[in-house]
Amino acid sequence: MHKSIILALFAVAYANAQWTTAESTTMMGQSEGSTAPMWGTTVGPTSGPTPNCGCSPQNIWLDIFFAIDSSDAMTSGGLDSAMSYILSALARMTIGQQIGQYTRVGFIFYSANTTVQSDLRYFNSTDSLFDTFNNPSTYWQGDHGTNIEGAIKAATTLFDTNKGHRANTKRVLVILASSYTNGDYHDPIQAATTFKNDGGKIIAIEYVQVHGAQVPNLRDIASPGYFLSNSQQDLHVNDLIQLFCYANCFCTTNYLPYGNGGAYDVPMGGCYYAVTITSIERLTETTCFRDHLNGTLPVIEDVGKSNFINNLFASRSQYWIGLKRASTGSPWQWVDGSSMSYQSWGSGEPSSNGNCVMATIQSGFSVTWYAKDCTANDYMYACQTTPCSTDKYCTDTIS
Repeated sequence: MHKSIILALFAVAYANAQWTTAESTTMMGQSEGSTAPMWGTTVGPTSGPTPNCGCSPQNIWLDIFFAIDSSDAMTSGGLDSAMSYILSALARMTIGQQIGQYTRVGFIFYSANTTVQSDLRYFNSTDSLFDTFNNPSTYWQGDHGTNIEGAIKAATTLFDTNKGHRANTKRVLVILASSYTNGDYHDPIQAATTFKNDGGKIIAIEYVQVHGAQVPNLRDIASPGYFLSNSQQDLHVNDLIQLFCYANCFCTTNYLPYGNGGAYDVPMGGCYYAVTITSIERLTETTCFRDHLNGTLPVIEDVGKSNFINNLFASRSQYWIGLKRASTGSPWQWVDGSSMSYQSWGSGEPSSNGNCVMATIQSGFSVTWYAKDCTANDYMYACQTTPCSTDKYCTDTIS
């Protein structure tokens, strides 16, 4: 049978899998193996990506390390099931080493010790993943201990080693744990916090097996909203894929996110860059589109957005906003085609002085709008753009 057909059948067979969670770091080769069916549960995302960020699994572009529990609590069969779940998700993505919308993956197995099976430079296709993990139980260490801190530190070092190749790509660490043993190991919270503070995302997946209890500390290790569990037997592959899509929704360096927070810490309101040198309005449109990721002047839907834009500039500043009209007396419209609902006109405005709009920051950071001639006046401005995502590939370096 052709390999692509085998791969497709293999991916379908994996669709309902599950999983779990070591100190000395070694490099280890590949192997082969079988899989076991998984039973599911979800403590995680229940809705789709935000309007600014789509979710096309084949277009996810991330650097991902999987740190997988290989202790005695995981069991050999549990590791098979965990890997089935992981591979089912990766089968829907595009694995490769190319620059562009490809995902690179690496694997670390841990128990008392931490073993690096592969770094980010190893796998060049989905086929190579399936060939390597034909028999996942080969990687089961089976000893007592769960050195999660060692796994996090090993992943962090490897991310730093491979960073230069794709400096525009977000780093994600997936920790799959079936147990956690308090003992001689350092608390993993500090290592996890350092990784997250450096811009990485941690997805923690609790794999509760028939014999097991829930895994302490995992929720604290995860980035906010990035915790999954099979404890209610409703975990699905799409839950993990959605978290990958959320992690793939971000603003590049020097762009400020609006609405960054919520359940998954994604820039729901877009990304913004303040240009603190003046221009006529007509040229701001060209500059925002050409130099700022197909951006536009800002659309201000409410007072919260107005306050956010104000904070990009110093007090008493004047700046263009993305509101204009075709001619005096015609309706005002935002650059995205939406009609004006929120407004903050100054006294006697909108006047007949022009068909573009300048905002002035008053004392106390209140703001008033004035109609201005689009080419006879020059002001500072901000550029608004949608986040990088599976639907929008960005080449800018991220911090």
